[in-house]
Amino acid sequence: MLTMLLVGIFSACGSKREVAPTAHVASASSSTLVTVAAPLLASGRITLGKVEKRLPRAERRFPGEVVAGEAGRAEAGVLVAGRIASIEVGVGAVVKKGQALAWVDAPEVGKAAAELLRARARAVVAGKKLARQLALEKEGATSGNAVDEARADALVADADLAAARTLLFQLGAGEPGSEPSALGIRVAVRAPIDGVVVRRTAVLGGAVAPEHALFEISAKERLAVLAYVPEGAEVPTIGSVARLVPRVTAGSCEATVTADLGLIEGARRARTLRIEPKAACGFLVTGGWVEVGFATAAPAVTSAVLVVPAEAVIDLRGVPVVFVLVEEGDKLVFRPKSVRLAPGLGLDAVIEDGLSEGERVAVRGTLLLKGELLRGELE
Repeated sequence: MLTMLLVGIFSACGSKREVAPTAHVASASSSTLVTVAAPLLASGRITLGKVEKRLPRAERRFPGEVVAGEAGRAEAGVLVAGRIASIEVGVGAVVKKGQALAWVDAPEVGKAAAELLRARARAVVAGKKLARQLALEKEGATSGNAVDEARADALVADADLAAARTLLFQLGAGEPGSEPSALGIRVAVRAPIDGVVVRRTAVLGGAVAPEHALFEISAKERLAVLAYVPEGAEVPTIGSVARLVPRVTAGSCEATVTADLGLIEGARRARTLRIEPKAACGFLVTGGWVEVGFATAAPAVTSAVLVVPAEAVIDLRGVPVVFVLVEEGDKLVFRPKSVRLAPGLGLDAVIEDGLSEGERVAVRGTLLLKGELLRGELE
């Protein structure tokens, strides 16, 4: 009955027509064919799989967004106003923590350096006064009050010197020599972490201010994944082991659930989990998307059954449909087939009727094929 309904839907498609530079829908005598350009397969927009007879894979998958960890993203700038004198690195440069990214001329640093020299001079004088008072105290030629005052003056002078040194260090400048002519006003913009420069707003000769970052650095090995679990689905607990799977390339990485944000976001209607890889994962890129897989209890299936990847099945007006590849060459030709499914078991859909073992089907790109099919029905 489902097959007859689907054939009735598909029969609305008329003669062959072009729908886009890369795809068109054609009508066959007894069924509808969807034809797309072969480059869609090479680009990964469409991927293929096989109808297989085996035990279903016991795993649930959720979409995950790759984000920079707390120590995996940093901005670099200066704490004083000035003008950029030189730029040492560009976007894409691999940098080490403490490396100079740019140099800034900042007159305020010169003032801070001068204050340090003054504080250093006062500390030297206060130290000498205290030494004399201590010598006189041994000879009984001074009072206790005079010694206490000299000691207090020396402590204050040392504190002022330490404060001046700290300020100059925080501004990014080194301590000047003993000669006033050695004062410098140039400070370095240094990398806070090891990583790659992913953004630069610094312009040679441009004015800078403390509130503006000049560089952004990302550490590839310090990334995390935010997994979005649909509302109503079973939520993995903190400490659960996850598997990160790229959406295009092959491979996977093991990870762990480290936090549950504990709320349902309004737009996604999903609960957010924080996932951290156990080791460096080469395919993770900040801003990219991956699949986050969690092992489930073994399904109540003890023998091999006919299965396809669950994402190969798409709903067409309430009917589960799979796009079967019937021709491959300069163009890919698919025939939509209605199927009867057993209850879902994770990554695989169990086929009770409608497909045969060994048939090649579209796994990724089914929405694209469905869209071309429905556009054909509108004519």
